[in-house]
Amino acid sequence: MKKFIIVTVVLTAFLATSGVVQAHPGNTASDGCHYCRTNCAKWGEVYGARHCHGGYSPSYSYPTYRSTTPYHETCTTQSLYDKYIYEKTRGTEMNNLSSKPWWTKCPISVRQAAYKRIQNNFSEETYMETTTESNQPPPPSWWYNEQTRQTAPKRSTTPTTSLPTTTSSTSDSIPANAYPSDFSSRGWFCNSGYKQVSSECQKIIPPANAYISDLSSQGWFCNSGYKQAGNQCQKVIAPANAYLSDFSSSGWFCSSDYKQYGNQCQKVIVPTNAYPSDLSSQGWFCKSGYKQAGNQCQKVIVPANAYPSDFSSQGWFCNYGHRQVGNSCISN
Repeated sequence: MKKFIIVTVVLTAFLATSGVVQAHPGNTASDGCHYCRTNCAKWGEVYGARHCHGGYSPSYSYPTYRSTTPYHETCTTQSLYDKYIYEKTRGTEMNNLSSKPWWTKCPISVRQAAYKRIQNNFSEETYMETTTESNQPPPPSWWYNEQTRQTAPKRSTTPTTSLPTTTSSTSDSIPANAYPSDFSSRGWFCNSGYKQVSSECQKIIPPANAYISDLSSQGWFCNSGYKQAGNQCQKVIAPANAYLSDFSSSGWFCSSDYKQYGNQCQKVIVPTNAYPSDLSSQGWFCKSGYKQAGNQCQKVIVPANAYPSDFSSQGWFCNYGHRQVGNSCISN
């Protein structure tokens, strides 16, 4: 019983003087190692860094334990965000990201997402000094890399709240008169009224009697009543008995009861027992029970055991159970 009390007292005194939990608690493991969660800057540490105090002593130059998690060299929102925070802890000037190769090598959509996160989520002071375990983001994986930790100097405890300027993320790749877009392989589209020429956006100058359109390859369409001829819009001259139409290559269609012959519209002469139709090459079809013979419609003579049909060349089909022999239908 006495031995138990003595051990308890000694252990309590040891923990009280060690300073591990009191210095910066962070889920201390049995080996004395933990991930830093609070007061990290006082010990030259950053949030999320796993380290050991070597015998539960907070005095050290660099942690004796380092994870083997590799540094993230991929172009992702998380890796760019982590890299930005890391460079800031080393005192690197970060106001012009367009001069950083590790930033500009990534696609513009990834850079925009990372920059937005830097702007909206954390200032340098918030990330390093005032966050707690409940609202702090996950530890950046790049910090666990041994080579990075060995060469990284201790950060200053002086808070810095500066963020990169808004020109750093896109000004190096988006031309004038363009806007960024994730739906473009180039990362941008030209503004309305401009068209892409190589890596620039040139102003569209439509000809007379035309209007600007993003749906046209040349950037414009001719007004109604005009048709394109090279780089110009010429007025459509419709003949008599015709009407203008943007759906015609000539710019016009013949009126009903008229048919186009060259550049003219001639009246369709409908024979007896026929009716006019724009779907017919001659402008008319024979009525049911009649068939075309030249420019006339002749009455169909249906033989015995047959029935009339507009889908037959002779105008009739044999009844079921009969077959055609010449102009007659005989039983099978």
